[in-house]
Amino acid sequence: MACSTGSPPPKNRTAPALIDVTRQARIVGAFGATGSGKSTFIKRLLPARPQGVPLMAFDPKREYAYVCKAYTDEPAFYAALNDGATACALWPVLGDPELRVRQFNRFCMAALSVARAKGGVCIVADELHLVTEPGNAPRGWRELIETGRALGVSIMAASIRPAAIDKSFWTNCTYVRACRLNYGADQKTLADCLNVPAADIAALSGLQYIERDLLTGETNRGELKF
Repeated sequence: MACSTGSPPPKNRTAPALIDVTRQARIVGAFGATGSGKSTFIKRLLPARPQGVPLMAFDPKREYAYVCKAYTDEPAFYAALNDGATACALWPVLGDPELRVRQFNRFCMAALSVARAKGGVCIVADELHLVTEPGNAPRGWRELIETGRALGVSIMAASIRPAAIDKSFWTNCTYVRACRLNYGADQKTLADCLNVPAADIAALSGLQYIERDLLTGETNRGELKF
């Protein structure tokens, strides 16, 4: 991992993981307006990650400190990974979009290193629209999405603006939940992915959702309960 902060990539403290192309992809997306339940959905998935697999969160909204030790300093974040930390959140810089994208790229490349060393890694990428665009995404994110499966990478991503995120995600995602969305372009993006009428997405209110397993084609509807 090239890192301008001068921090080394995570060290291989165990034998490098073997590439296993039979692993099933797990790329989950949750999308909705603020307060629609997408983050709660992702947080409820975290305890199910395989035992011993590290958790790394890219956390612009500072939502995951209760399950991860959070860092604003990149060198400290990577040092913790080098030292074998099992759950870390990187709080990226505020107010500098270009630097935030570079931080996300370094984060993704580090995740690949962790997966190779540990036999897998669980990634949370929150507010994905802040660091990707429909026609462009950092190289590290593309590599994580497109090659991470064989290394045991699982990904959970969230955004309030699904129409503004990269096509690599939509091409490779395996499970998508659509919560309440207010903007027509976002509603259409989710309707296309879930294979439902856009009017069904537009009709969602409160904590209602529509979700689809892209591996099986099964679609479910419901309402998040606390």
